[in-house]
Amino acid sequence: MADTIAMNASDFIITSTYQEIAGSKDKPGQYESHATFTLPGLCRVVSGINIFDPKFNIAAPGADQSVYFPYTEKDKRLTQFHPAIEDLLYSKVDNKDHM
Repeated sequence: MADTIAMNASDFIITSTYQEIAGSKDKPGQYESHATFTLPGLCRVVSGINIFDPKFNIAAPGADQSVYFPYTEKDKRLTQFHPAIEDLLYSKVDNKDHM
């Protein structure tokens, strides 16, 4: 229960793999088990944590520090890609890149 409260109160959760968050079709992920659970005699949690919330982020062990850096270091951002990303996200034209 303490894990669920802490995760819901946090703004940012870093994990090492997607499987750690949502698991696979054969077994649940570590955080997926916090979505619904029962503590017999105490409580029944039906909406504990949303594993698809953007607060879950993946940074693999040994991640390149030149790629993963604090948001305050704006000079390291790859701003030359912003127009292409905005076009991909917001273009009104459907094509094979926008499906």
